[in-house]
Amino acid sequence: MTCRRFVSLIITLMALMVVRAIPAFQAEETAKAVKNKTKKAAKDAADATSKAASTAEKNVKKTTRKAAKETADATSKAASTAEKNVKKTTRKAAKETSDATSKAASTAEKNVKKTTRKAAKETADATGKAASTAEKNVKKTTRKAAKETSDVTGGASSTTEKYGKKTTRKAAREQAPGAAVSSPETSKKATSSAMGTARRESKSTPEPVNKATSVPTRIVPDSEIGAAKAAGQVWVNTETGVYHKGGRWYGATKQGKFMSESDAVNAGYHAAKGNR
Repeated sequence: MTCRRFVSLIITLMALMVVRAIPAFQAEETAKAVKNKTKKAAKDAADATSKAASTAEKNVKKTTRKAAKETADATSKAASTAEKNVKKTTRKAAKETSDATSKAASTAEKNVKKTTRKAAKETADATGKAASTAEKNVKKTTRKAAKETSDVTGGASSTTEKYGKKTTRKAAREQAPGAAVSSPETSKKATSSAMGTARRESKSTPEPVNKATSVPTRIVPDSEIGAAKAAGQVWVNTETGVYHKGGRWYGATKQGKFMSESDAVNAGYHAAKGNR
């Protein structure tokens, strides 16, 4: 009996142990199942997240590329438009500048021509006036010299004529005592003697100087001569190497020019005798 009870007790204990071990096993299996499910869920979630991230990355790249392309297209279009506007503005500015330059050049050319014509007219008028004045002065001087020459010549002729008549009368008086018996030949000789004496006396009378030939002709306008005198310049006769500070040869020699006295001296010219 004791043995049976012992065996029975062991069986009971084993049964209790089995009964207690079943829930623990079930719990372990359940935990394994939960762990597996959790791992699967985590893997699925990771795969979904990776797929979503990849899709998002692709979308981002696609959007970025599209945005970059649109930006590049817009930039290129803006640059092309800006370049066209710059070229258009540059061409317009260049045309306006060219037109303004051409207009200014044309206006300047017209002004230069107008000024040149005016200056040429004024110069021609001044030259004509100076030439007219010089011509009048030359004519006046020539007429005066001719009159003086005529007066001198007339005076000399009158003196010669008077002296001849006086000599003739004297010769006639000397021949008067024998006039009744004198022959025509004697009268002819007396007359010839008187005329010879008159000619000798006339030859001894100095001939009048033709002043008209000694009057110099101005080769420089009076206006230029006046300006040179006002500036204190001298007239250099480049042919003789003599300079004149004034007088009748001032600006009147065939070859010459105006310059300052110091320049004339430095150039080797010397003053005329009356100007020293």
